[in-house]
Amino acid sequence: MNTTIKTPKTLRVGFQKRSDTFTGKLAFVTYLDEKGKLRKEKSWDGWRDKTIPSQDFENVPTSGLLLNKIASGGTRYGWNRRKDTARIFDPRGFEFEIDMSNLLFLLDNSAYDPTTGFKEEMVYGIDGQDIVLIPVTSEDYKAIAEFNDKVTNGKKYKATDMIVGASYRNKDNATAIYMGKFDYYDYEYLAPTIHDKGTKKFCFKKPERYFFITKDYKNKWTYVQTTTSLSTYILDVVDESQSPHYTNAINVLNKHENFVAKSVNEKVTKELTQYDIKKLNLSSYRGVEVQSGNKKYNLRMYGPNQYIMYRKGDSAYSLPKYTIDEILEQFKPTVVEVI
Repeated sequence: MNTTIKTPKTLRVGFQKRSDTFTGKLAFVTYLDEKGKLRKEKSWDGWRDKTIPSQDFENVPTSGLLLNKIASGGTRYGWNRRKDTARIFDPRGFEFEIDMSNLLFLLDNSAYDPTTGFKEEMVYGIDGQDIVLIPVTSEDYKAIAEFNDKVTNGKKYKATDMIVGASYRNKDNATAIYMGKFDYYDYEYLAPTIHDKGTKKFCFKKPERYFFITKDYKNKWTYVQTTTSLSTYILDVVDESQSPHYTNAINVLNKHENFVAKSVNEKVTKELTQYDIKKLNLSSYRGVEVQSGNKKYNLRMYGPNQYIMYRKGDSAYSLPKYTIDEILEQFKPTVVEVI
């Protein structure tokens, strides 16, 4: 089991009416993070029946969780097939779903009786987007508990604590070599609007960030990570001496586009001409984003030598129709051009 699973202190449970549950209600379980913010709030609030009051529960070890049924994911061949899940009843009065892989893990780590449920006490965990149950007697729980204790109660690292070339454990529970704090270069990709020459990019400098090198999916020290906050990225120090991979990490960093500004295209603002508008080959369904003053429009063709300046929510039918000359004179439209 993933050892970076979060074990939040407070769970929040919303409900829908379901006749195939023990209580007539199925639950959507989410949680409050360390800042008290409700996670997955939009999907949770959209799913639940608001006529049924939500409830908060402390995420404490709980025994007697009971398997109700296996909920099928539906047709086997659909691209959007819902995965199979298991319905679990929590004796605190709600029923929810877990992934089948989590159920198999529970059965490997706890005895089960159909009348009394799982023998071992469980806590709730957050594995990515999924709710999981973790037996507190399992070896995995010990590692997960240690990780969560570091996240909650561990040292909050500052720039003065960091040693260039040293190795640290990051929020993903992986080892990361600290490279220093440097300017960060970012890139924006734009498709040219007038001359169709493919997607181009331009570079701009952002505030300094802390740079780290970690292992990639091939287990090589080539993956660059950056952060603006050490306290939320670093969990612990692994080794304060210079990493044997530090020299290679320098070579990786010196080639990375977020560390070294690349020579790329430029972005300019261009005022449209009659020639440009004709060359755009506009139609009623294919427009171009333009700026007029401080407002953005979508310039489209409406009919032969008829154009509209469309904004989101407008009805094209009711908008004024303009010739190209009228568009240029009244709106003086500009576009962002990548050259």
